[in-house]
Amino acid sequence: EGKPQEIANTIWAMAKLQHDAPVLAKAIDSEEVVEKLVREGTPQEIANTIWAMATLQHDAPMLAKAIDRKEVVERLVREGTPQAIANTIWAMATLQHDAPVLVKAIDSKEVVERIVREGKPQEIANSIWAMATLQHDAPVLARAIDSKEVVEMLVRQGTPQAIANTIWAMATLQHDSPVLAKAI
Repeated sequence: EGKPQEIANTIWAMAKLQHDAPVLAKAIDSEEVVEKLVREGTPQEIANTIWAMATLQHDAPMLAKAIDRKEVVERLVREGTPQAIANTIWAMATLQHDAPVLVKAIDSKEVVERIVREGKPQEIANSIWAMATLQHDAPVLARAIDSKEVVEMLVRQGTPQAIANTIWAMATLQHDSPVLAKAI
């Protein structure tokens, strides 16, 4: 019966060390632990937990369902960093958990503006990659990504993988991206 921070830190460490932890993962994806995590945990702790589950390839249906609740999503996009938001949607997509509430919130003008203003190229790439993987259109995010400022940041600061993932996602979602195409 650990605190959300202890739970998140433990499974995160296991994922960083690439140590499979099936017993721990199963315990975390229980109703009692999930409810405690989403009720008392910070957006970062929630993001770290679902990220670790996805990294270890442990399906977490109870956790995913709880994360996609309106009140949890509202707190995540209001209080979470662009990294926490990106890691959460990346994990949901990696685990193939549709997250309609989370997707809608992330593809809002306010959240997209924060992601592209404060986020790093990897966080932007992970966000659009997750949208494409989940087959959610994300027009607000796509338009923001194809702006001169964001494309310049991606090209200057992004890794080849982040750039490739962004291009793949834009193509998969069939978003015309003339600024991105010209820069590449």
